[in-house]
Amino acid sequence: MALVKGLAAIVTGAATGIGHATALPPAAEGAQIIVSDSESKGDLETVSLIKKNGEAIFVAADVSKHTDVSALMQAEIDNMLKTGGTIVNLASIAGLIGFPGSSPYVATKHSVIDLTRNAALEYARSGIRLNAVCSGGIDMRMLESLADQSTQGTQTSARILTAMSLGDVFGGMTF
Repeated sequence: MALVKGLAAIVTGAATGIGHATALPPAAEGAQIIVSDSESKGDLETVSLIKKNGEAIFVAADVSKHTDVSALMQAEIDNMLKTGGTIVNLASIAGLIGFPGSSPYVATKHSVIDLTRNAALEYARSGIRLNAVCSGGIDMRMLESLADQSTQGTQTSARILTAMSLGDVFGGMTF
């Protein structure tokens, strides 16, 4: 069933990891995908994969730069006010429960969750739905780097996540 056929989607952070994986399924079902990231090499690979069975274009954008964000994403609300639509923001379980030694990362993910919650309230009557996906740990380079930084190399992401899933946030580990 092609629920997204003929619709357009913007996927930021699409060069690697969750963003990359997120861009592929809707394209296979007929959505037109705008692939964006600050890392163009990975994005071009994502676009190439999508173009085998669907439609995609690449738009370079660094979401830490206001001008890039204005050009890529802020216009989406203006367009959706006319037609309705859905925005799905990717956050993290870390924005809900924290991750020892990673305050800046946790703060940004918490902010994504609260921004999504507030924007959902602001735009609900305009036919715009907003949701945040708070995934758990995904086995990828960024997670291992985060664990390495937060524990000064003494613990792996697998060990930290196992301890957290057992309800022992610190897992008896020394940070």
